[in-house]
Amino acid sequence: MVTFVTHKRTITKKMGRNVHFFVYAVAMVFATLSCSSSASIYSMCEKDKAGHYIVKWEVSPDPQTGTVEIYTSHTADLVKNQSTPTLVASVTDRVAVFRHRSPASVREFFYIKGNNSASGIITNRHIPFESIYNFRDLGGYFTESDQQMRWGKIYRSGSLFQVSPKDTKHLKKLGIKTVIDLRSFDETLHYPLLRFGATIRPAYINELNSFEMQDKVLRQGISHTEAAQTIRDGYVNILTDNTKQIRFVFQTLLDNDCYPILIQDNLGKDRTGIISYLILRAIGISEEEAINDYLLSNRYINIQNYAGMMHGMPEATQEAMTAVLRSNQNYIDYAIDSILKKYGSLDSYFSKELRLSVADRNKLKKILLY
Repeated sequence: MVTFVTHKRTITKKMGRNVHFFVYAVAMVFATLSCSSSASIYSMCEKDKAGHYIVKWEVSPDPQTGTVEIYTSHTADLVKNQSTPTLVASVTDRVAVFRHRSPASVREFFYIKGNNSASGIITNRHIPFESIYNFRDLGGYFTESDQQMRWGKIYRSGSLFQVSPKDTKHLKKLGIKTVIDLRSFDETLHYPLLRFGATIRPAYINELNSFEMQDKVLRQGISHTEAAQTIRDGYVNILTDNTKQIRFVFQTLLDNDCYPILIQDNLGKDRTGIISYLILRAIGISEEEAINDYLLSNRYINIQNYAGMMHGMPEATQEAMTAVLRSNQNYIDYAIDSILKKYGSLDSYFSKELRLSVADRNKLKKILLY
């Protein structure tokens, strides 16, 4: 199911029953998705397999007449400053197709105005690579105070080990200055990251490292239930036993000279998922949106890619591998609940355990929010 990225939790009710068909139809056709909203224009941007951008919008209440102006730019920070719209369309069209105009840029950004309302800045969240799993932009979400997280500041992905030459060029186009590597020392030793000009900052979080999980599933033969509990416990341990490493991540995030930043681990879903959740929550993104971002890994990690490896394995082992490869809300809920029981609130965890002061969080918001 496609989830609208929006600061309005009641979007489904606001848009009525038609939203279910609208979202379902989009999900069936396109591979990459990002959605945003502001005021009463709900908009989404997708990139199809041919590289074209599909921009869709809904205006609430639904008008029968009027136009929308769609502005485009290769740069997110400039798209709202365009004086002339790229396209003026009928508000009832609800869809427009744009060809990718410049091979030198990685993405197009869009901004929609109409009926005295405006959308957020939108683009495709998932960026496809041929040799990197689960690569996506952490930007675009709205805080509960209606500010939008900047696109192109923080990316998250699976490992950059064995990046292809084509993908190396793609990474350079994104302008990434810093890679925060969340993998354990053993993982970084056996699978060093390709250096493409960015500074690599290892955080060395040992929990849920690929060697440990492979040993548990393939050699120890743990069950699906045991694998799931291992991941839940691992999430808790990341939050409680790796606070020094998490502080290091936030110290990097507080240095404006480090951006754009890529955060990565083996598959980009567990350690990266937890850290991404903390970043979103620290700047005021809602719990709902932060968890939805965590769950997006299920769209971009194709379990079928592991079918060959799992072929011939006992059914119980295949089920355990599935538990390892999936993002499950139960995993992250379990970890969050443990923090709330110990500290009373996430804010208390930020201040007491991560030593992230109110001033630090305000600085982070200034860096990361429009």
